[in-house]
Amino acid sequence: MVTGRVIFGTVDSTFNAINELRRICWMNILPDSNLLDDGHDEHSFHFILLDRNTVIAAARLCKHELLTELPDSHLYLQWKNPLLGSYGCCSRLVVHPDCRQLGIAAMLDKARADAAVILGCNALAVIWNEHSGVRRRDAIEAQGFVSASDGKAIADGEWGCSYPFARRIDINHKEILQIFSDDLNNRVRFLKMPLANQAGL
Repeated sequence: MVTGRVIFGTVDSTFNAINELRRICWMNILPDSNLLDDGHDEHSFHFILLDRNTVIAAARLCKHELLTELPDSHLYLQWKNPLLGSYGCCSRLVVHPDCRQLGIAAMLDKARADAAVILGCNALAVIWNEHSGVRRRDAIEAQGFVSASDGKAIADGEWGCSYPFARRIDINHKEILQIFSDDLNNRVRFLKMPLANQAGL
């Protein structure tokens, strides 16, 4: 049975399994597993799918107030019209080779985008490179991401060349208001005495 979890940082024991999955997925790109640590895992949310106790997919989301704080921020130096506000950064998406083309990446993208709204982010950033394949790039663009480098490739160390993408987070105020209202009504139910009785109505 496949289940989903979200953990924060690297202290949860599951994080070692996430790193192992990254190593499996990127062994031909990053043969030195020490390069997997970019310093952002400790302050990130990690979205995980497990088949029983085995991690079969993982994706990361972190929030930063400044563009220069993002993972791979050097890729955004040429962005002419950066969006203002808090940035959510989607990165480190990996799906086990035996579990691909099942819609897992799209599900993790949606979960992270929804979480970015809850975290108060105004924009979402994501990096694409040729190792991810054209299908992944098409999926990113279908979600409304646009190039932050005028479509130009940027040198990205061991990854070769990468392409930065970003999009504004559009908040569905009607949906958010409904969530807030539902939450408020749930809280009201736990009051010890109806307010109407307290007011003598």
